[in-house]
This record gives sequence, structure tokens and C-alpha cells, in this order.
Amino acid sequence: MRTKRLIPWALCAAVVLPTGAFADVSFDIKGIDGELEKNVAIYLAAIPASDRRLTFRFQSRVKDEVEKAMQALGYFAPVIKYSIEDEKAKDDATVVLDITPGEPVRIKQVDIQLTGDALHDKAFAELLATAPKVGDVLNQGQYDSLKSAIQSLAVRRGYFDADYTLSRLEVAPGSMKPLSVSISTAVCATTSATFITTIARSMKIGSIPC
Repeated sequence: MRTKRLIPWALCAAVVLPTGAFADVSFDIKGIDGELEKNVAIYLAAIPASDRRLTFRFQSRVKDEVEKAMQALGYFAPVIKYSIEDEKAKDDATVVLDITPGEPVRIKQVDIQLTGDALHDKAFAELLATAPKVGDVLNQGQYDSLKSAIQSLAVRRGYFDADYTLSRLEVAPGSMKPLSVSISTAVCATTSATFITTIARSMKIGSIPC
């Protein structure tokens, strides 16, 4: 007669309920809305539950993620106030982030150059007409999208040897100046960027094959 082997309940519990499974650190984002709030929430959601414990390391990670999310949409000098509410344990609390975005970075220069037959291709002219303009708030997603769109168009139009000889997005650290704010205090914020590719400083494009 075959005997049944029983697995101890405590061992099962250890497998089913790993340490940190109940981490419940949530975020309350204040001071921003719209795309900024959405992007910050996306970056914060990428922090795994196992890392969500109220430590100095976690606080630093949160601020880094917020800064990256803000920079992607052109805000390079946010003020981030970090506080904790409803703390029940080190992994059960609400982290309140009160964010002042500051002045956005705006595009100061756009330099897009094509060489070869594409220079006279109407399809490229229409695409480049949609490129970010001087004075627009920097959006790194738009920059990346335009780069991809140019390469995709080159393939569709038969320019199979097309490539970038230079592709660069610069946020000049020297373009800092004091900005007046409502509390009669001056703060420093980056106020311009150079969209130098901006998108293809010199894009080598050969003839369309017959």
C-alpha cells in the first residue's frame, strides 16, 4: 500500500507567502497634473514591491524616478518634497510627493540637415514640417519619435543605405538664469535646450534603386 507524504503546512506557507509580498507603500502625487502626473506615476510604478520599504535608499530612488520622469517632458529643475502619511510599518504607508515643476526647458535651436536625393523628396519635407520648433517645451519622446519616423520613411521610400552621421540632443548647462517667482525669491532653472539633430545633422541618403 502506497503511503501519502504530507508537506508541513509551515513550509507551504513559506512558499505561498514570501517576505515582502504584502508591501503596501503607495504614492500620493501633488502639485502636478496631466501628462506630468501620468509620467511620474508610470516611473514610480516601475519600482518593485520588494524595494518599497521606508528607507533612505528608497527615498533616494523615488526622487530619482520623479526627476527622470519630469526631465523626459522638459522639466529639469523640479522641487520635490517627500513626506510620509498613514505609516503602519516600514512597508505599509503612503508616500506623499509634493512637486513644484519649475520652468520647462524650451528648444533654442533646431538643426536638421539631409544630404543626397532625400533633400528634394517631398515626403521628407512633409515629415520634417512636424519637427519640434524653437520655443517648444522639450519633449524627449517627440525627439525619439521623429528620429524613428525619419528612418522608417527612408526605408519605405527605398533609401536602404540611409543612416545618421550625427544625432544629438543637448541641454546646455550654461543656459541658466534667475526666474522671478511669486514669493519674491529668485530660483535657478534651465530655460533652453538645443535640439541638434536634431535629427539628422547630416543624413546620408543615396539614390532610390531602380
